[in-house]
Amino acid sequence: MKVGSVASIIGWALCILSLTMVAPIIVALVYSEFYSAKAFVLSAAVTGFAAGLLIISSRSSKQKASTKRENIVSAVLFWLIVPIFAALPLLFTGSTEGILNSYFESVSGLTTTGATVISSLETIDHASLFWRAILQWLGGISVVVLVVIHLAHLGVGGMQLYPSSLLHGEQDPLLDRLKDTGVVVVSIYAILAIVCCILLMFSGLTPFDSITHALTAVSTGGFSTHNNSIASFNNVYAEIILILFMILGATNISLLWLVLRRQEFDVIKKDPELTKFIVAIIIISTIIGISLIALSDVDKLSAFRVGVFSTVSAITTTGFYSGQNIGWPLFVPMLLLVLMFAGGCTGSATGGLKAMRVMLLFRLAQREISRLAHPHGVEGIRYSGLSVDNEAMRAIWAFFVVLTLAFGFVTISLALTGMDFRDSVFSAAGALSNTVPATVYLQDSFASFEGAAVGTKIILCIGMIIGRLEFLTALIIFNPLFWRQ
Repeated sequence: MKVGSVASIIGWALCILSLTMVAPIIVALVYSEFYSAKAFVLSAAVTGFAAGLLIISSRSSKQKASTKRENIVSAVLFWLIVPIFAALPLLFTGSTEGILNSYFESVSGLTTTGATVISSLETIDHASLFWRAILQWLGGISVVVLVVIHLAHLGVGGMQLYPSSLLHGEQDPLLDRLKDTGVVVVSIYAILAIVCCILLMFSGLTPFDSITHALTAVSTGGFSTHNNSIASFNNVYAEIILILFMILGATNISLLWLVLRRQEFDVIKKDPELTKFIVAIIIISTIIGISLIALSDVDKLSAFRVGVFSTVSAITTTGFYSGQNIGWPLFVPMLLLVLMFAGGCTGSATGGLKAMRVMLLFRLAQREISRLAHPHGVEGIRYSGLSVDNEAMRAIWAFFVVLTLAFGFVTISLALTGMDFRDSVFSAAGALSNTVPATVYLQDSFASFEGAAVGTKIILCIGMIIGRLEFLTALIIFNPLFWRQ
């Protein structure tokens, strides 16, 4: 394995992170938060110094086509190391107390999970709130790039079926492919964030709230500037805008690229994953709306308004919350829990199984049921007009099994740390699917892990990173065969 190639990738990632810290420095100066500005300057200097060391030390290494081992090691180290430096501003400004809390917050941001250890967001400086939003936007971009140039080539969890017009340069050095794909992804997510921000300002939100929520909506992250999330605004127009951009953030990046670059609008209605995704949102939103009307004292309009927003927030693994002062029946959080595991479209910033895998698992179940009636019948599985081979189906089934086992293991581990079992279930699901735990719907209040045990926070950090690495990518490094020449 070429260590220099891996070090170069981590070094350039830290370099980008260091440069990005200029934005919150400007925000701190605008709001006269000079202490925060100093903290971010120091963080940028430390991060930039580390980046320089890695880049300079790897300069002598030859840039060749990367191997599978280098791809995987680079991805794992990225999600382990970059959050350390991303946590420095939060630690230096005092927004989070202690190294572990700061690391937890940065991991949650970069993995676009949205869980937090901050108990009162309204008391945090503007620069730190803005930094949390930037981390989720950067995390969303990193996730998409990881899928496009890494997971799709390796066929992790059936990702060889992922249709992408962005896949190119497979024989090029990994760093070159990261640069080429990153430019496209950054451009798309920047356009989405700018348009979303402008629309949110027209809806009545302040410029600061507009830009922070735009960044976290398109990245399906869910960080907010208020404890009660979107419910704090009580703005139906803002909710409609966020619904639209959460769905766009959960859409295959290749479809967005074809629409924005080539104006090929037909690809949207032809994509089976996106159409099923939209249908699922409509059906489940209706079910939740009817359930709230029947099982709570919410009026019809509010029930469907909250039902649609909660459904989109859950299935896109964003985690925005708009249902303040609603008595949620247990049925609804359980249904939202299922949506979190399902996730959005392949090639997006969302977590979870992804709609493509869910569709193929259902078709696999249908085929096996048909075989009970016709044991000697031959029935294939097709996706997007193509026949799906047994190797891809085995990979998807293995992904589902690993996800299920990880969910059980993390749930039990959290319970052993002293967490209530019900909260353990929802928190484990939230970490592994990279979305805010659905316990907020049970408690109907702001959920913070600030008072959680040290072991709880460590387990959740591991769960968030494993979930973002698509499970199999993280586990393969523990296989001795992976390290053999």
